[in-house]
Amino acid sequence: MSASDIKVPYMVYGKDTEFETSDYYTKHYYTYTRDDDDMLLKPFQAFFVQYNDVQPTINMPASGRYHSYPQFLASQPSGSQALRRAAEENRQLFDIHVIGDGQHDRTRIVLNERAQTAFEPICDAPKLMSQGMAMLYTLEDDKLLSINERPSPTDGIALCLDIATEGDYTLSLGKHTGTGIYLKDLATGIITLLDETTYSFHAVTGTRHFLVSFANSATAIPSVSTPTQPSSIYNLQGQKVDGVLKPGIYIKDGKKIIMK
Repeated sequence: MSASDIKVPYMVYGKDTEFETSDYYTKHYYTYTRDDDDMLLKPFQAFFVQYNDVQPTINMPASGRYHSYPQFLASQPSGSQALRRAAEENRQLFDIHVIGDGQHDRTRIVLNERAQTAFEPICDAPKLMSQGMAMLYTLEDDKLLSINERPSPTDGIALCLDIATEGDYTLSLGKHTGTGIYLKDLATGIITLLDETTYSFHAVTGTRHFLVSFANSATAIPSVSTPTQPSSIYNLQGQKVDGVLKPGIYIKDGKKIIMK
């Protein structure tokens, strides 16, 4: 896609490029941009572009055709396009991944002081949802976004994870050109510096809510914290349980416990 003149984000059905060789993760929709991703479409691979006034037509010249992925990589300048563009424009790109229960998804946040918080077709992209899959996205003005390019937040960025099956999940930082990204789990209060470590948790079906902040923003979280109070216990519906436990299955510290 680097040879095309496409200016807006586009969605591809398949596996994310970082997990392309894995048979473990299932396929669904991922969003890319020409400038931030080294993406090669395979023959007959479907892709989608949201219609917009910025670019009503696209051109894909024959010079952009390659017979193999190694041939495509050899044609690219040294260094990823994302790193080059970020260095040129002072943009900071952060890809956040979730894996768990054989599923994978990704969302992207780009800090750009020249961007707007309102939806811009030239750089933002809506989230295409897949049924029965873990779906990770940011929420901006009630819009579900797979790419959210905006100025540094003053009140954090809402990150949501729709969970279709109960299980253990891990959030991690993938490709990035900035540092100092903090993740706060609003269900537990746990804060994680994604630059340095991943965040794993057990979750039941439903939507899990997080808050993303950055070290260079007014709402940066000053330190990473872990719970110091006794661990809470939840039922399988995600409800906190107090008092004497009845026989059944519960969740404590992200693990199942059985009371007989």
